[in-house]
Amino acid sequence: MAISLMEAYIIETLKAHPYTYKEVAGYLQEGNLEVFSKDYDYDFTLLQKLYTTDEAAFKAAYTERYTVKYVTINGLVGLLRMRFGIEDGITKHETSVTGIEVNGEVEEEIRYMLSSNWNVTREGAYITISA
Repeated sequence: MAISLMEAYIIETLKAHPYTYKEVAGYLQEGNLEVFSKDYDYDFTLLQKLYTTDEAAFKAAYTERYTVKYVTINGLVGLLRMRFGIEDGITKHETSVTGIEVNGEVEEEIRYMLSSNWNVTREGAYITISA
């Protein structure tokens, strides 16, 4: 499922809280967004719209994986930190991020997450993501 960068940020924030999918789906189904907005400053109506538009796709995005439609370089660095806990040792350039040490499984998740305008290349234990 393809989602926006902001939707990805919201999902990763809630997963880190940690809210289970069942809890989040229940609150979204009830329209109870205040439970989230008391702790976080996001527009949770985006998540509710995503949920009500296609519940199965939302569940897949929350519990499995997703592709982000458009990612900026700063958004990429944020997602690497939020979703994968990657922040040490990386270097952000104007159109790329280098020095990302990950295993093959995480590399595959990163490849799936990024839209087609991003390239992921491996050199030894490190990957580079470039636009």
